[in-house]
Amino acid sequence: MSDIGLLSSEELEGRSLEDFNEIGAHKIIRFGRIKHPINATPAPEYQVYSDEETEFLFADALTVIKDDNSLKRKLWGALQVLFHVTK
Repeated sequence: MSDIGLLSSEELEGRSLEDFNEIGAHKIIRFGRIKHPINATPAPEYQVYSDEETEFLFADALTVIKDDNSLKRKLWGALQVLFHVTK
């Protein structure tokens, strides 16, 4: 990984999917729901979804995950897949 970019939901709201694609991200993690066309991506939550050169991981909001050990485990497992981490 050479670069990591973080965007808040406020930075994405009102922008098109084309604007988002111009960022050129290869790995995208979305926590919770945001007002953006990226929600139309058919990525099941807590599973890595690939679309051409981009991998998506959608999960619940961090405020939901923080109190749920089952969701924490699901997120950790999905992050290991996304970043090719082996034990």
